[in-house]
Amino acid sequence: TITVTSVLGVKRYYHVTVNRAKNSNNYLSSLKVKKGNSEYEITPVFNKEQQSYTVDNIPAGTQAMQILATAEDELASISGNGYVSLDSAITTKSIVVTAEDGQIRTYTVTINRDKSTEANLVEAQV
Repeated sequence: TITVTSVLGVKRYYHVTVNRAKNSNNYLSSLKVKKGNSEYEITPVFNKEQQSYTVDNIPAGTQAMQILATAEDELASISGNGYVSLDSAITTKSIVVTAEDGQIRTYTVTINRDKSTEANLVEAQV
């Protein structure tokens, strides 16, 4: 509130409201894929402009991985990061970054699990 007093002593009160534009930053600042304490290499090397990544050579028996994504702007929200179940040899996960102003950017991570070399008989019927 701003108070203006005239030379006659009359006071006027003015209220000023400032509305800033909402941030449109929907970039990630980092993207990592981990299992326990092991971090796996993503290809290509992370660049916020690049939206598709691949992780290769994941051991055949691996059942889950963790995707760690960090937004460049603290007011942006991220969905799709966290633990990912590897239900097949190839798993693709989308990470969606929503800016404060609602603009969306989607990153994808494709995780390629090695083929199993096990050929154990589980059950047989005659």
